[in-house]
Amino acid sequence: MQFSTKQPLFFHWTFCLLLVGLPVSKAIVSIAFVGLLLIVTYRLVSKQSAPFPSILLAIPVILFCVLGLSLFYTTNLKEGWKTLISYSKLLAIPLIFWQGQTVIRKRFSFYLKILVASTTLAALLTLILFLLPSEITKNITANLPILKDYIQHQKTYAFGAYSPFIDRLQFSYLIAVSFFLQLWMGLRQKFSIPQLIILGILLTTLLILGARGAQISFLLASAVWLVYYFFFLVKKYSRSLLAYGILISTILMVIIAFPKLAYDYVPAVKMRYDQMLWEIGTFRDGTFRNYDYTHFTSLRRWLSWKNSWALICENPILGTGIGNYQTAMADVYQKDGLGFPVNTQSQFLYFWTAAGLLAFLAFLMLLLYPVYHLYKEKNSLFKGFSFAFLTFYLLIFLFDAPLNYQVGSLTFLIIYGFVAITPDTN
Repeated sequence: MQFSTKQPLFFHWTFCLLLVGLPVSKAIVSIAFVGLLLIVTYRLVSKQSAPFPSILLAIPVILFCVLGLSLFYTTNLKEGWKTLISYSKLLAIPLIFWQGQTVIRKRFSFYLKILVASTTLAALLTLILFLLPSEITKNITANLPILKDYIQHQKTYAFGAYSPFIDRLQFSYLIAVSFFLQLWMGLRQKFSIPQLIILGILLTTLLILGARGAQISFLLASAVWLVYYFFFLVKKYSRSLLAYGILISTILMVIIAFPKLAYDYVPAVKMRYDQMLWEIGTFRDGTFRNYDYTHFTSLRRWLSWKNSWALICENPILGTGIGNYQTAMADVYQKDGLGFPVNTQSQFLYFWTAAGLLAFLAFLMLLLYPVYHLYKEKNSLFKGFSFAFLTFYLLIFLFDAPLNYQVGSLTFLIIYGFVAITPDTN
């Protein structure tokens, strides 16, 4: 009974540890994740279970079950079980939010601030290391075991700035989500100077990391946020033509002017996109073979899409089976004769290729049903954040497969859990 009365406190601090560790340490995240599972499992077996809060939390579980069904026609069962276990977060995160809903709702704003603060600190260190001379950065990272090895490419930032803690792409997704969270918290009240500084740090770091998919998705998700917030204000204050003119002008500035300014005045952005254009140019004229083209990320992405679609065409209903995915893709890649390793560059195509049409549809439901769910709720600023979040990931899942990685899957599923259980919050 003593443990039972302290459960909310244990859950609270363990959940905080998970959020703090997300941008900086996989080890911390793993420890906190296991701790949360132990707490919520105890609640279940001791018959302290809370009511199920939302159908949204059931959809990741459905996706997990569909992936599990593909084991019945997977020949490589060992690899299949290993892959399915890596997707156990589709079960665990809904369970954590289901059993911890009371604590999470009570301290909702605090948890969001913790996540934004830890991400901002990691982004600030990334920015500092970016601004320091490369030799100093190299010495710092060599003497701090917690930081990843610093690898300097000959083209410096053509492949993105150094990310000291976690994978550059997964970190970019976390930064974009944290920016939207901070923006929502600022809109709820008058923006303070520290909040504006946080937004500046997050945006600048997102630019220098060079994750093009994250940057493009962030841009379009921001446009969705603007449209929603505009109609929120118009409905509340004014319906004039001037207001609509301001909306159109602002969206054009976000979609056209901001990328142009970033390309012209941020060298890291220019180098990254010039590299992409150069890669595409060498592929078009056939000269890419004259270079170390296996590092060409544009070519990697295109080959991944092409080869995934080839396998889908072979078996569009059942897919390869999650245990056979790697081998089947390797066989297709070998036919190209280009020497590329297997790459998974779209979450949509991965689920369809590996587990068939049913998995693709379940994943689509994971992203689209929340839109229907949110429209039924009362109008709120958090709804605007939710639409931006879903738009961002709808696009990210076209360019990458973040659910195949620890930080990527937890970032998406934790925010998804917040959207699922949080009551209307203005």
